Amino acid sequence: APGRPVWVVENHNSFWSFGEWTQTAKRYSAVVSGAGEAFRSTGKALDQVLQEVSGIGAEYLGDLDPKGVGIPLDFNRGVAGEGTRVHPALEHYKWLLTNGIRREKPECRDAVESRAHAWLGPELGEALAELWKQGQWMPQEALGFEQLGP
Repeated sequence: APGRPVWVVENHNSFWSFGEWTQTAKRYSAVVSGAGEAFRSTGKALDQVLQEVSGIGAEYLGDLDPKGVGIPLDFNRGVAGEGTRVHPALEHYKWLLTNGIRREKPECRDAVESRAHAWLGPELGEALAELWKQGQWMPQEALGFEQLGP
């Protein structure tokens, strides 16, 4: 779908189902595997992908834990003013925060809440910060092909 953003997903587990979905839904020009923490250092490679698929902008979806939020924040800091920044896939994050599977991760209680707000904005950021206070997180894999719909 030329003229649409690319969708960067944190890991390969979601890559296949999101790629299948976007072929019919045409909401994204491409789905890109961010390869977890490796995405932090990919820099201008995102601009090359956008050029190759005639995409405009990029949305990112990762796990709702401190590491999953830190990856796109670090990426954006790394490209600064010299490349395309990623924006949160807010619609999908909202679905996860409403319907996702909660997992225990006690170290989330020590997470820096301002990072949740910095990535997701005030409303969703507050919901995520509350989740972390409870020592929980949500994997992005809770959202799959079946939940995305037509």
